[in-house]
Amino acid sequence: MSDFSHEPKWYVCAQAFPSLDDAMAHVGNDILKHGVVSNPRGMETKELLGRSFVVENTAKKIVSNPAREINIFFFYGELIWYMSGSNDVRHINHYNKRMSQFSDDGTTLRSAYGKRLLGLDDEIDGFNQFEYVTRMLLGDKESRKAIMHIRTVKDSEFDESKDMPCTIALQYFIRHERLIALTTMRSNDLIFGATYDIPFFMYMQERIAWELGVDVGEYYHQAMSLHVYSMHYEMVEKMYKIVATPGIIHHSSEAPKICCWGRSTLDQVFMMESQIRENNLGLNELSSMAKAIDAEVKDHGWRHALFCCLLNKIGRSCNDFSWMSENIIGKNSMYMAEVADTVAYMFDRMEESISDLAALQLAKMVEGSPLSQLVAKARARQVRQI
Repeated sequence: MSDFSHEPKWYVCAQAFPSLDDAMAHVGNDILKHGVVSNPRGMETKELLGRSFVVENTAKKIVSNPAREINIFFFYGELIWYMSGSNDVRHINHYNKRMSQFSDDGTTLRSAYGKRLLGLDDEIDGFNQFEYVTRMLLGDKESRKAIMHIRTVKDSEFDESKDMPCTIALQYFIRHERLIALTTMRSNDLIFGATYDIPFFMYMQERIAWELGVDVGEYYHQAMSLHVYSMHYEMVEKMYKIVATPGIIHHSSEAPKICCWGRSTLDQVFMMESQIRENNLGLNELSSMAKAIDAEVKDHGWRHALFCCLLNKIGRSCNDFSWMSENIIGKNSMYMAEVADTVAYMFDRMEESISDLAALQLAKMVEGSPLSQLVAKARARQVRQI
């Protein structure tokens, strides 16, 4: 990475933060203190209009504030779903059951960002905007035309849709050999939206920078309505106290870096995620898949993503009575220990910050099942090894 400490700062009109974690807490506090109450669709929010901020280190894209417990399985599952260009609601519902609520037809999601950006959606006439932006900046690195549109004029024809795109456009600039990204949104919910939207936009920034062979610069974010729903007021207050109270130490989490965005690597990731999600994996298959990910996926970041997909599968399986009956119930404790061993195997190979979040999410999913104590023991064993 280049040393740009003495270079000019372009974000003089926007507040800058060292991580997304810090931005979420401080901006959330600003919304609670200075936001105006509005009630779209009869739901109370506090909002700031035209609020902008900058995240200086896009590696720190995971919101790990303990007051806002993110679903790390959805974090990575959605990344893969977006990058694959899918709009299949069943696919993403595997990681977050709330997503089906936003489907107009029970089959697809209209605003699926990956499908729109990668040229697979009729809303943008099949035009691959990712390739366009890359081509534009390769041809002229000072270009101001590198824009990807998400909301289009056609969306106005579907004003009653449950899934109206919240993002207007993404724009990119190369300045001082670093790729700067700017996102413009018509509307952004700080808790359910920004927590997961912004990391994806940062990953797109990193993917384009990889294609261009330049470093990653700052990420700018502007929402015409940046808001917090009333049900989250208390959560946002707690988030701010954690980062602002002297004596409380909170370290923002870096996402394990994805170093390769090549076609063959992406195809391998999509294939393995599909195998995990679509197949009924027994105990032996779970263990074999964990070892295959470890052995065959060379990229450190993508390994973490697939481990999280497999841990999500284990959590879902533990809540599937037929799977439990076939693999666990009525059998000796060795079978349950085998699942715990597979979980521990993956925890051992993950960065601690991610395995911590994965352990929290998995514990929620298996709570009350015969595996809950064994999963806790697997995590405890891994912590002792550290």
